[in-house]
Amino acid sequence: MKLPSILAAALCAATVSSPSWAATSELTLDGSWQEFAVGNVGDVWRSPLDGSPITFTLTSPIAFTLRLVDIGFAGDRVNVISGGTTVLGTTSSVPTNDTVFAFTPDEAFLAPSTWSQGTWLLDAGTYSFTGTATASPFGGAAWGVSALAIPEPGTWALMFGGLVLVAAAARRRC
Repeated sequence: MKLPSILAAALCAATVSSPSWAATSELTLDGSWQEFAVGNVGDVWRSPLDGSPITFTLTSPIAFTLRLVDIGFAGDRVNVISGGTTVLGTTSSVPTNDTVFAFTPDEAFLAPSTWSQGTWLLDAGTYSFTGTATASPFGGAAWGVSALAIPEPGTWALMFGGLVLVAAAARRRC
């Protein structure tokens, strides 16, 4: 066998035998949802595209809310791990139900008694989030994760001041 053929065979073998790579997805502070999946209890969060383990990252200059919600059949739960070791908590426990299905994370998030979910308020900083399934009655589930910025007190003051000016201008016109 010639050297190029040996190198090509070795590269092919290394590619086939290498472990799954972990996907990383950047969260934004606009509240938009990203999806991930889990399988049975103990399974790590996975990319819905290729099934590889997934980690969500975020660098935030301000405090924010991390939100998770089950969007498959009701009854699944996951834990949330920050920085690879710190367990933030586990999503809520809800009754198992295979007759309901959420079509969007927003729809599921508005029904906390039906869909497992969790909300964590976190300070400004750099984060990486992952987790595992802690309950999986149907052997797999789709989940949504999002980050939502918490306006700083100065921002609230500006918004309130603007509303006062609008109200004063409206009153003057009447």
